[in-house]
Amino acid sequence: MADYLETPRGKLTRIGGWVLGHTLGRGAYAHVRLATHIGTGHKAACKILPALPCPRSWNQTLDAIEAHKEVVLLKAFTGAKIPGVVAIEGVMEEEGWTYIFLSLHSDSLSTTRPPSSREAVVFFRHLLRTFHALHELGISHEDVKRSNILIKDSRPILADFGFSIFAPNGERVMAAGGTPVYMSPEKLKDGSYDPRASDVWSLGLLFLKMMNVKHPYFAFGDDQGTAEVEAAIIEDQAGWEWLPKSSLAELARGMLAYDPWERWTIPQILEHRYLRTRAADDQPIPIPSRRLSSRIVRPVPQSIVDDLCFLAYLTKSFFFCESKKKIEEQLYNKERTWQKRWATMLHGWEQRAEMDWEDVPALRASPSGQWASNISC
Repeated sequence: MADYLETPRGKLTRIGGWVLGHTLGRGAYAHVRLATHIGTGHKAACKILPALPCPRSWNQTLDAIEAHKEVVLLKAFTGAKIPGVVAIEGVMEEEGWTYIFLSLHSDSLSTTRPPSSREAVVFFRHLLRTFHALHELGISHEDVKRSNILIKDSRPILADFGFSIFAPNGERVMAAGGTPVYMSPEKLKDGSYDPRASDVWSLGLLFLKMMNVKHPYFAFGDDQGTAEVEAAIIEDQAGWEWLPKSSLAELARGMLAYDPWERWTIPQILEHRYLRTRAADDQPIPIPSRRLSSRIVRPVPQSIVDDLCFLAYLTKSFFFCESKKKIEEQLYNKERTWQKRWATMLHGWEQRAEMDWEDVPALRASPSGQWASNISC
């Protein structure tokens, strides 16, 4: 708390053309405050994080790396217009801190009334499609839980990519960040794992929560400690007796298969009978190709190259002591690469950022805590 109060996260009242208000949320390395644009009254969520380079302690440097990762990913998602992901409106840096202005959503799955089973199915299908698109891009979220699923017009908006993993070529990973009671057994074992299958596990637990079904690994009651739940997950001591044999149970067991090789994929989950609805599905989310967009004028802007160097650093295929020409060569060769795909996505953000994003119109807030009444199943 003292650290928070002694930094801009707690004491700053204004940044640029924005007034900073009360705290909306606080995480491992970031604080989110309400921001109101002075000229228009437009409101946004301002996420305040350490900036790179970070002349602080080693732990704060690690926080700054995680923070910068989230900035780069959100810029790319917004540039590619990936639906179902929180939109970034702008970024500012000042005196060692990064200020990310995000679209404001006052409701999440943890703050609204529980959806009906009909509403939950439609909502979950939208969420699955967003996750499938992210997995196609090599992104796993790694911290699926109700508070990270915001709501806009009865649709999910995925937020908080602080623990996310970038594995553009389908690599196995090792990571520890996230919420333990939602973690997959292979992740809790601290070994390498398939991050996409691990996300599916967490989505399975999230869906059971949405359906008001008990966590299957709270075998001895809701008063279990986190360590006891972790042990139950690792040892596969699930209690399914309160979920009678049904299509919902079949779906849950498919998403929560202990062996990640047997765990269902998102396309399989979407085809399951329990998730069938009368509502028309959205068109598949378009994923940029691994070719460089013809709209990008060569040479690729240095700001995009810098972001690609950072992403390559996350994959351990680039080190900051190396020349950026290594990345530039991958942009201009004839091969299809993730660098070209992400350059295209980041270029979309660059084009948008050329506008004066601070001159935003005043927006009318939608009713709080309500699910749309026009959902059909």
